[in-house]
Amino acid sequence: SWDSKSFPKLAKIKTGETVHLSFELPVGAAKAGADMVRLSATASVNKIGGREVQNEIRSQELRLRVGSDLKLSAAARFYADKKTAVGTGPIPPEVGKETSYRVTWRLVNTLHELSAVAVLAALPSNVRFDGKKTSTNGTLVFDPATRNITWSLNRIGIEGKPDEVQFDVILTPMEADRGKLALLIGESSVEATDAILQTKIAARAGSLTTNLDGDPAAEGKGVIK
Repeated sequence: SWDSKSFPKLAKIKTGETVHLSFELPVGAAKAGADMVRLSATASVNKIGGREVQNEIRSQELRLRVGSDLKLSAAARFYADKKTAVGTGPIPPEVGKETSYRVTWRLVNTLHELSAVAVLAALPSNVRFDGKKTSTNGTLVFDPATRNITWSLNRIGIEGKPDEVQFDVILTPMEADRGKLALLIGESSVEATDAILQTKIAARAGSLTTNLDGDPAAEGKGVIK
């Protein structure tokens, strides 16, 4: 709420004058069928032209639909668990030698059905795409000209089960990479259309490096030798 003490412009409003108030509304986790935010405002007026009054003005209710809660995550692994390798080659990586890694993209969506979903990321020049391994939905394409990997899905429902694709990339470190972490894949982004609101929504996931954050056995072993 606002009053003349917290917002001095409300102490006196001239005829024809407009005062703008703004606020941020935190939206918690919505559920299908409960994705509507209802807003209304009430203003109390104590004086009009020097005459004391007790007027209360109510606005019409404003109804806002919450956009779907699409989330994208990206991870790179050499080991699926402490004993099972999904990558090949030396760890830590070595200049001039190939090391392969398994990349996983995961999409989670629970509020509105989505259409025309596309996940995109670019590979650096010293990383080679080695093909899709598993996918729950959609098609995965690598464009050698742009070095972009694109995962396209016609539809994502609201069943709550994640959609996931896995693919392998092969890094060949260069001399300039020695003593550093190497980039495996650039920032990942997803765009989709909310089928209820007919609006675009987007999400991002950070770039992936040879540090392999979260890998059960190879995390922190990414500095190039």
